[in-house]
Formats: sequence, structure tokens, C-alpha cells
Amino acid sequence: MTSRHRSATSSQLYLFFLPTVILVFGIGRGTSAIAGEEEDHTLDLLLAQPVSRPSLYLQKVLGVVFGIGVLSIVSLLPTLVLAEPTGLDVPIDALISVTVQMFAFLLLFSMLAMSVSASVGRKGLGIAVSAGIAFGTFLIDGLGQSIEWVEPLRDLTPWRWYDATAAMKDGFLPGSLAILVVSTVIVTAVGLLVFQRRNLRA
Repeated sequence: MTSRHRSATSSQLYLFFLPTVILVFGIGRGTSAIAGEEEDHTLDLLLAQPVSRPSLYLQKVLGVVFGIGVLSIVSLLPTLVLAEPTGLDVPIDALISVTVQMFAFLLLFSMLAMSVSASVGRKGLGIAVSAGIAFGTFLIDGLGQSIEWVEPLRDLTPWRWYDATAAMKDGFLPGSLAILVVSTVIVTAVGLLVFQRRNLRA
């Protein structure tokens, strides 16, 4: 297997398989963080304690961040262990750069799921919206690579800024990473503002 083929195989692993697996966890964890508690009628008990809504929300956010971070780091282990036997000879710095990029990408969709579900108090809507946007923007990004008139729309998709191939080839992508991080902060802030002001379901 040539170096180019090894790189392509590794980038495909990080472009499709790993993000999909971790994204299932991230969306589930994000929607359960607030809306899950509300649907289980335990959120009122939490808020009855000396804790404000913003504080509770940010604690839940940190829990999701921690979970995504741990899974992203753990995803490195099988890649490193199986690299030599399978011929996936990828430099460690390349794996670290693509893992950081993947973490930011996954966190965006996880926070989107949490923000939507916390804004309405329903897990199902958060799952539907975040999963729908993830799939829809994936299609747009893919079509934009081959259809000229769709190509400008790629800049509006998170997939455009999560480029596993470029991260493995060029290392850290600060511009793309900044866009993902800023988008995540905005989505999280909007979710917090709406959650803070709405009436909880009984």
C-alpha cells in the first residue's frame, strides 16, 4: 500500500466512520442533558437546589464537552495500535491534528442538539433537527465538490470546515478550527438564552 493510499484510507476513517459513531453519542448526550431531565420530571428538582439556570446549563455543557473529548482521544488508540499491522502508517502529529478538528466538529452538532432540545424541552426535536442538519449539510458539501452551482454553499456547511484529508496532510487548520469553535459558542449561547427565559413543562 502506497503512502498516498494509506493517507486516503486514514482520512476516510476520520471523515466518515469515527465522526458518525461519536456523533450518535454526542447528539444523544446533548439532548438528554436538559430536555431528558425535563421529560423525566427531574429538572425541577435540580433547579430547586441553590443553582441558577445558566449555571446548570453550563455544567451540562461541560459534561457533553468532556464526553466528546474522551471519545475523541480514545479514538486515537485503535488507530495507533492497528496502524502498523494494517499499513496505516500515519504520523502522530497528523492524527492529533485531525482528532482536534473532529472534536470541534462533533461538539458543534452536539451543542446544536442540546440547544434545540433545551429550547423546547423535547429530546426528539433536538435529535431530528441536529441529525437532519448533519445529513443535509453533508449532502450539500458532497454535491458541491462536483456541481458548480452548489459549490458556494459548501462554505455554509460544517463539513466544509472539517477536512480530515487536509488536517492529516497540512496539520492544524486554525482558520477552519476557529470557524467551528465560534459557531459552537454561538449555538450554545442561543440555547442558553432561550432556556433561561422559557417556562418549563410540568
